[in-house]
Amino acid sequence: MSSKKNLLVCASGGRTSMYMLEWLIENKSNDYNIAGVFANTSWEHYETLAFVDKCTERWKEKYNFSLVWVEADIKEMGVGTKHKKVNYTTCKKDMEIFQQLASKYGLPNAGLPFCTRELKENPIHHYVKDVLGWSNNKGSSQPYQTALGIRIDEPKRLKRTDAHKQNKVYPLVDWHREQPDKLDIIDWWEEQEFDLGIPEHLGNCVGCYKKSKKKLLKALRDAPYQFINDLEKRYGYIGNNRINGELTTEPRTMYRNYETCDDLIKTLDITPPSYLNGVEYEGDNEGCASSCEPFAVENYPQKQLNFEWKQGELNV
Repeated sequence: MSSKKNLLVCASGGRTSMYMLEWLIENKSNDYNIAGVFANTSWEHYETLAFVDKCTERWKEKYNFSLVWVEADIKEMGVGTKHKKVNYTTCKKDMEIFQQLASKYGLPNAGLPFCTRELKENPIHHYVKDVLGWSNNKGSSQPYQTALGIRIDEPKRLKRTDAHKQNKVYPLVDWHREQPDKLDIIDWWEEQEFDLGIPEHLGNCVGCYKKSKKKLLKALRDAPYQFINDLEKRYGYIGNNRINGELTTEPRTMYRNYETCDDLIKTLDITPPSYLNGVEYEGDNEGCASSCEPFAVENYPQKQLNFEWKQGELNV
C-alpha cells in the first residue's frame, strides 16, 4: 500500500494557484497523491480559460499530470449540486451555469455569498468523493488535505484558526522555502512560454460582486461583452430579499449598496477615465483577490439558503 498522503489542489485559474500546482507537482509528488481540480463557473474571462487550458497541456506533456476540469451539475431544490467533467472545448463559457444557479437560488450577493460553494466547492467535493473515493469523514481510509493558493503577502486570507481541523494547508507559505509573494509569481510567469493574458480586475467571475467598485468599473470598461447581463431582471424575484435586515418585496440585487448591473453602466458613463487609470490603493485588493479560492472562507450555510428559498413565495 502506498505511504503517500492525498492532496487536493484547487486550481482557480489565477497565476498564484497555477504556480502553486506546478511547484507541488515538481516538489511533492513523491510525498503526495496530488489531485488538481479546476472548477469552471462559466463566468470566467475567456483568457482565463485559455490560460488553464495551456497549463493543462503543459502539465500533461511535461509531467504526465492530468488537471481535471469540473462544472456544477445543479439539481432541483433539495438535491445537492454534483459535478460534470469537462474540458476547454466542452466547458460552458457564457454564464450558462451561473444562470442555472440563479434560477434555483436567486442572485448571490454579499449577503448571500453561496456562489463559490455551489459552483466550485460542491462540484469539487462531489468529484473527490465520487471519483477518487477520498473523504475526511471520521474513520475514512482515504483522508486528504486541501492545498490553498494563498501567499505570504496575503495575511488577511490566511485562516489559521481552523486550518488544521479542516485539513487545509498553505504550501506557498509553509512548504515553499522562498515563500514567494505576488511579484515573485508575476516574475516567474513572465519567464514562461505563456502567461495569463488579463489584468487582475478581470480575474475570477468577470462581474463578481466581491470586487471593489473601481475594479467592477474597470471590468465593465474592458470586457462589456462578458459583464453586461440581465440577471437582476430575470432572477431578482427568486427567493427572499432583505434590505438593512428588513424583509422586502423589492427584487434582490447583486452589488454593494443595492446596485444593479444597469447602475454600474450608468456610473461608468460619468466616471472620468483618469480615475480608472489611476493606481489602485491597497484596499482595492481585499474584496476579490487575483484568484477566488474554494474552501478559503466559510460560505453562506446551505440550511439558511434553503429556508430563504422556501419563504420565497412572498416575492413571487
